[in-house]
Amino acid sequence: MPQQIYMLPAKLITILLPFRQTFLSTQRFVYTILMILSLSALTNLSYGQACDPSTPTFTIDMTGAPDSIWHSPPIARDGHCCAASSSDRCVEFNITLDAGSSGIQINLISGALPSGALFYEIGCANPTQIGDTLCLDGVGPHRITFCKPGNNTNVYEIVSLQEPTVSPPITVSDGCQGLIYTIGYEESTIE
Repeated sequence: MPQQIYMLPAKLITILLPFRQTFLSTQRFVYTILMILSLSALTNLSYGQACDPSTPTFTIDMTGAPDSIWHSPPIARDGHCCAASSSDRCVEFNITLDAGSSGIQINLISGALPSGALFYEIGCANPTQIGDTLCLDGVGPHRITFCKPGNNTNVYEIVSLQEPTVSPPITVSDGCQGLIYTIGYEESTIE
């Protein structure tokens, strides 16, 4: 049986060579190295699958404005993202939020507005109804995709939601007054 030659980076072999004696054979040693390399490659994968090159993609930087609103130009969806079916067409948004933002809301503000459930996703997961808010951790960038059948033209609105703020604590004595406040809550949701 001819010997097979395995090519591995010299630095990796140098680091792992002292551990070779714990393996029963060169073949097992090489398989272990390949497994380590495979696992390290998996840790570098991004969340979600890439969109087709034909998918319209927008890069939106909301840094400096935690309560900003962005409108897309009129755009027709095209291409596929995530697990979109053959009739679905998609649009992709790569959003960087301000550090003072806590989430987003995506709306369709013009074009065909069909009834029924319309969902967008972050990283090809967590379907969120168009018009509902989505809390996000960190500034991102966050990869948002919206797919539905057809390729009609729409204008998309992305609203950055500012984190609520509360006044600093105060101390008052009996008979005195002070002012405390909060900003950023929906009054109807406070009990």
